[in-house]
Amino acid sequence: RLKNILHDPQRFFVVFLDAEEHLNPQNLHYTDILLKQAELLCQQLEQSKIDIDETFIHQLKEWFDKKMIVRLQERASSMELVAGMEAKGGIAWLGGLFAKLTNAIKFGATYREEIRTETKNHLSQFADGFNQLIRAANEAVAANRLGRRILFIVDGTDRMPSEGMERFFIDDFTELQRIEANFIYCTQVHLLYQHNFLQQRFSYIHRVPMLKIHQRGSDEFWEPALETMREIVYKRVNRSLFDDEDTVDYLIRHSGGHPRELVRLLGLTRIHSRREIFDRPAAEKAVQELATDFLRFLFADDYDLLVRIDLQESQGIQEAYEGTHKLLHTLALLEYNNLWWRSHPVVRTLPGYKKRIADHVAHSG
Repeated sequence: RLKNILHDPQRFFVVFLDAEEHLNPQNLHYTDILLKQAELLCQQLEQSKIDIDETFIHQLKEWFDKKMIVRLQERASSMELVAGMEAKGGIAWLGGLFAKLTNAIKFGATYREEIRTETKNHLSQFADGFNQLIRAANEAVAANRLGRRILFIVDGTDRMPSEGMERFFIDDFTELQRIEANFIYCTQVHLLYQHNFLQQRFSYIHRVPMLKIHQRGSDEFWEPALETMREIVYKRVNRSLFDDEDTVDYLIRHSGGHPRELVRLLGLTRIHSRREIFDRPAAEKAVQELATDFLRFLFADDYDLLVRIDLQESQGIQEAYEGTHKLLHTLALLEYNNLWWRSHPVVRTLPGYKKRIADHVAHSG
């Protein structure tokens, strides 16, 4: 949707990369992203009938010929990969070469590390060539009134494991920055609190909050948000497949306003349904199963922190706490607008949470 909004002659020529579709978020390296971006840019320029003069792709061609292909040819295991990579020319040929590399990264474990190593070892030459291509493409798309300049949107990087995400956005940031263009990346919210590097290095950070099914400081459910969540449900499951709308609202309330958690609860409900409908007993089992998942990684200190945050939130108090990055990452803590945090509703059904609340009430009394 963001791509469709921004891909406009008066705005940007958007090159959209879905890491889940094009690569593998569970095993992702910054070199994979850069190579795929180059491939998609070449493909999109070709599809838009934009020709780039050979002068501006010469450096990338040299990088392929003298760095990537020569190095890979030195390894017997890579001979199959380099077959058919003979030098030709043109933006279509260049895109085809990048496609061969990125397909090998996604599907060929044999070649993956070799390609990454060679790209990393000669990143400076690759970046110079890619930047030259981007500069030429910026002028071409503007001249053809297809956009003011190139914008790369990268989706799916928020699906990386926590360790891989930190490496990508923090350790490898300097390498990403070598490419001179506009980029939009997705990451998980916990990374914003675990380090201050993102705020220092990225020019703009936009947080996408949960839907606030409650008004702040209140346990009253907010009907406009509930209705939006119902729309999400009914786009996936026909109304006739629910025993009652109360079952739908029960699942929504326990999702905490998180669409992905809602879809997950729907899936669990379907698994537990004994009939061909989504009924309340199955929904309750789905909530219990999701709560059990949280039970596996929450400790006593986590419950203490969640209770403190919830009690302050109910009093309209807003404070930041040490240790929240883990809770935000696991979704035990959900973020709404303006650093408004509240624990996940299914977490509040767990014995550990209930005990901390009872202890606090007894202590206050």
